[in-house]
Amino acid sequence: MLPVEKLYKGQTLYAKVVSLSFGGRGIVKHDHFIFFIPHTAVGDEIKFRITKLKKNHGVGEVIELLQKGASRTTPLCPYFQKCGGCHFQHISYEEQAKAKVSFVADSIKHHSKISTPPLALIPPQETWKYRKHITLQMRKKGAGFTFGYIHHDNVSLVQIKKCPIFAHLDDPIFEQIEYLLENLSNIGVTKATLKLVKTDSKYLLGFSFFPNFPGGFKHQIESFLNAHSNIVSIHIKTPKEERKFGKKNPIISLLDLKIAYSPYSFLQSHLPEAKKLYESLVNLVPSNAKKALDLYSGIGITSLLLGKQNIKTYAIESNEKAVQLAKKNAKENKVENVTFIQGRVEEKIAAFLTLNQVDLVIANPPRTGLTKEITESILNSNAQRIIYISCMPITLAKDVSIFTKDKYELVSYQPFDLFPQTTHVETLLVLDKKRA
Repeated sequence: MLPVEKLYKGQTLYAKVVSLSFGGRGIVKHDHFIFFIPHTAVGDEIKFRITKLKKNHGVGEVIELLQKGASRTTPLCPYFQKCGGCHFQHISYEEQAKAKVSFVADSIKHHSKISTPPLALIPPQETWKYRKHITLQMRKKGAGFTFGYIHHDNVSLVQIKKCPIFAHLDDPIFEQIEYLLENLSNIGVTKATLKLVKTDSKYLLGFSFFPNFPGGFKHQIESFLNAHSNIVSIHIKTPKEERKFGKKNPIISLLDLKIAYSPYSFLQSHLPEAKKLYESLVNLVPSNAKKALDLYSGIGITSLLLGKQNIKTYAIESNEKAVQLAKKNAKENKVENVTFIQGRVEEKIAAFLTLNQVDLVIANPPRTGLTKEITESILNSNAQRIIYISCMPITLAKDVSIFTKDKYELVSYQPFDLFPQTTHVETLLVLDKKRA
């Protein structure tokens, strides 16, 4: 073998894939040097070309698959390896689950130096057709639009006619959308997306246009809605205005709650598995908890679950529309002991915790994790328990390392697979304040 210092871009090497990395790439080792190879499976023996070299690792592309690994399987989607949405369709679900547990455990151990193993991953009942919603990118084509997902290159558009993690391969929904967008004028629009939401066996469409609505949209949308019984409502918005057609208030049932939502608010993508996560969260609430702070509370699901446990709950959320829905959901579910605060968490939390004591903090931040202002405010609070929900193992682990440095200890963490066929994994983690 060539020594590491003689490796160069464009060089061809042979190797066997030994594990998977978060992000979906296979890991191979060459003379103690690590390479990340997209679209490979554990056990694959490959011939690959070096495409990028860094100080401590490299990236390669497969030239030839010499021997398939035992975990390799046939992708169901014709756009796999082009579309950037899925990472693991070529890997058996058993291997996916194993990898996701290691993503979380390895991140915690690396950043926090804590070797506590996770609880067993909660596997999903459905690994296909499971997504509650997807977001499609729209691009101008002729006088109308085409649509699809972003390519792995993060630039190109992959035009699609099916998506097996969202709908049955024979479902006509994508053909229907194609017809609508071809006939929807793109005049006045520079950027647009479409959020497609399943509601039972029907669909809700949520368009976001910038900077203006498309010309003559009202007639096109009303005609389309009248012609397709599987479309229950269509929402459209610009930065200045929002309009709705069809059924106005879609509802989901979740753990004895009736939750109103919109296509523009956050909602977990795998609802049956999300129910398991919320059930676990409720079971982790201390029996003596009286007051709780729910950060990034969205449309109020966690807050209402806490409120139903007779816990006075304060919820902070930046999205004004989500807060409006949360208040509506509280009223409809007759939960009166939740106070919703609209604003950015990092701007509201310090003042709130200065004036209020809480026993419990729930945090479900974006993938970037918690800011310094937020972690410092929680560390200076009287919260005895933190329940942290995250889909990003690295930022979760970094935040855990901050909390466990002095004041908190890791009690448990459990991965949930809300995202089969992808690299993503949801984690429910518990931290308790150390006893003096």
